[in-house]
Formats: sequence, structure tokens, C-alpha cells
Amino acid sequence: MDPPAPYCDTCFAIFKIFDSCPDTRIFDGEAFLPKALEVIWVSASLIPYTVYGALAFYALFARSSRVLFLLISLLLQQFLNDEILKRIFAEHRPPGACSLSYGLPSGHSSFSGSWALFLTLEWLLYHDKVPFKASRFHEPLRIVGILVIPLIPISRYFLNYHSPKQIFSGLLTGFIITSLSFYAVMALIHKDNGKLWGSKIVKQFKKWKVKDNIVLYGSQLDDLMSSQVDLEQPVIQQDDTEGNSSTLGKETVMILPLKDAVRYYFWEKVAETSKVLEN
Repeated sequence: MDPPAPYCDTCFAIFKIFDSCPDTRIFDGEAFLPKALEVIWVSASLIPYTVYGALAFYALFARSSRVLFLLISLLLQQFLNDEILKRIFAEHRPPGACSLSYGLPSGHSSFSGSWALFLTLEWLLYHDKVPFKASRFHEPLRIVGILVIPLIPISRYFLNYHSPKQIFSGLLTGFIITSLSFYAVMALIHKDNGKLWGSKIVKQFKKWKVKDNIVLYGSQLDDLMSSQVDLEQPVIQQDDTEGNSSTLGKETVMILPLKDAVRYYFWEKVAETSKVLEN
């Protein structure tokens, strides 16, 4: 492997730690655009660490199930990418990169793919009654997140930390791992029309003081939130056209996050196809 570029020795420690060293030779020139772009690439390269910090802080104090799942999904892909896949492929970074660690798949790109897919799946597959969507900050934060995500893998190329192959491999890794983790969580939530979730998981959330803002509990008339529903009571459920499970006699409703059509194609239709194949 080629030694790091000379400018790597003068890189600030904080940039070295986060693998985001700029090419300081660019700042010796007079042209403004290359300097501005280098600042953008460095800033974009630091976004994953900012997001992790913000999510950890929010999860600690807000204690919501949605942020908890997002954080776990991102951390899972990061661990599998950096601690397992990079060691398996053991491919060096581009010549002159300011890091001697392996570069395939790109960890920043894996984060980008995971984050982008998670936000997109929530946007396309969840119905509008999902509690966390009621926040006035949800829509602008999701839009901003999706818009800035492409800058992260692009910055890894222009900062000379990854080759195009390493970047696209990282994006693919993030997509695959997050697809599987998202499906696993949705299967858990929708198992038996929410019976397992309502009787087991949410009770555990209460012990941990975690607010469930993915599933909606409450009256069919006023959509009361889960904190206003006594989940210790027996649950007798029936499905409606939205794939929701209602509790008979008490007029309380458990609204599961996936759209009814999505649930059908992901579970019921697959089950029907399996039965046909078995016969």
C-alpha cells in the first residue's frame, strides 16, 4: 500500500480520528471554488458522526421506539460493514489516502445507504397515522436528510478515502442490511396482527420508559396515544380495511404502521403463494 499523502501529517487530530482530512494544498491556491468544495466534502464526511450523536442524545432523553430502531439499524450495518466485511475483503484504500485501514466496503457509504433506505421505506410504506409523523419537525428533517445523504459518499471520493468500487459496495451493503433489519422489525410488530407487540413488547417498553411512537393505540374516535391505553386489559382483536387491530367492547384501536396493501404483498400474498406451492 502506498504511504499517505504529505498533507496527512498536518491534518487536525479531529479530522484524522473521523477519517475526514482535507487536502490542505488546495487552500494554498487563489481559486475560491476548490476551497469551498473541500469545506463541503469535509463537512459531509462528518455527517454520520453528527447523526449518531444526535440520535443517541435523542434516544437517551426522548426514549422513542422509532429513534431506537433507527439507531440500532444504523449501528448494526456499521458493525457488520466495518468489523466483518472490511476484514473479509481486506482491500486497501486509494493511493495516498490519509488512512491505513481497509476500505472495502466504504463505511460512510454503507451508513448513507442504510439511512437513505430507512427514511424512504418509512415514507413509502407507513400510513399517515403513524404517531411520529405527527411531529411538525418530521417532514422537514426527512427532506433535509434525503437531500444531504448523497454528499456523504461523494465526499469520500473527493477526499481520496475510497475508490468508486468501495463506495458503491458500501451503498449496496447499507441497502441490504437495512432491508433485512427493517423487514424483521415490521414482521415483529405485525405478528398476529399486533398481538405479540401489544401484549409483550410494549409492556417491556413501559418498564424501560420507552414511548412507542410507531404503533398507535387509542379510541377510534379521537386516536388517543398509547400512554392513555391500559394494555394490561385482555385484547380481543379484529382487522379492518387498513390492517388495524381493534379491541372490541372498549372502542380502543391498535393501528399498525404498514399500509394494508403493503402488508398483503409482504405477508398474506406470500403465505397464499406458499400454500399453493405446497399443494
